Amino acid sequence: MELKQFLIKTKLSKKEFISAGISLEELMEIENDYKSRISFFNTIAVRLSSQLMKAKKVHSVKYRIKKPERLIEKIIRKRIDSTGPKINLANYLLKVKDLIGIRALHLFKEDWESLNDFICTTFPVYIKPLAYIRVGDPQAVISRYKKKGCIVKLHPHGYRSVHYRMKMVQERQPVLVELQIRTLFEEGWSEIDHLLRYCDHDANPFISPYLEQFNKTVGYADEMGSYILLLKKMTRMVQEKQEKSKETIKKLKEEINMLKISEAKKKALQDQILEISVGDSL
Repeated sequence: MELKQFLIKTKLSKKEFISAGISLEELMEIENDYKSRISFFNTIAVRLSSQLMKAKKVHSVKYRIKKPERLIEKIIRKRIDSTGPKINLANYLLKVKDLIGIRALHLFKEDWESLNDFICTTFPVYIKPLAYIRVGDPQAVISRYKKKGCIVKLHPHGYRSVHYRMKMVQERQPVLVELQIRTLFEEGWSEIDHLLRYCDHDANPFISPYLEQFNKTVGYADEMGSYILLLKKMTRMVQEKQEKSKETIKKLKEEINMLKISEAKKKALQDQILEISVGDSL
């Protein structure tokens, strides 16, 4: 492949390519090696996705294997930005942390704790989870993340999700996997935001304000979902209490009827019970 074709394919500039300090031949070796492993990566991704679907609070799971051109682009950008050891053919499998990306979605914000426990006890998570928050998130949310051992970080674009790094070993080959979990509402917004903002590597001044408003709307939708969930629980508690009261009143009335007192006194006692039960239901 000629350099010109390569730059068009990877959306890189000639200046970026030269700054990376790596030959086109070595990049092609990495790409070819990576392509030979894609089927292997798919096997790992399918297995992990199947395991995640067993978690009670998971709504759905999807995965992606990084495209070869995106891998090469990322290697070049990391070689430019990083001051540490450079990524090359020998180490890219353990340096690029999201060759396999998996995303698990849940309905309510409250589902996260259960999912976190499942993930941390089922998969080989090798570093602390990273919880991204947005400006204005309540302290209670931040404290909950920290209590579960997460590193909390403010995301510049307002993404809210929790990221887990896992090191999977299959056929004696270690592979790094990134797992993200977020709500369905967050997923909808992030997909649109990614399409309109991230893919162009630029912030459109006309679109960005609307994406920010969309972000806030998603936050309100998640809050409303949590409120409705709480309301449902409270309604169920009230109904259970009412059913229990009915059973208690029925038993009291039966016991009153067995008392050796006048019918007038029995009726008076039953009327008092009725008044108490009506008062409790208001």
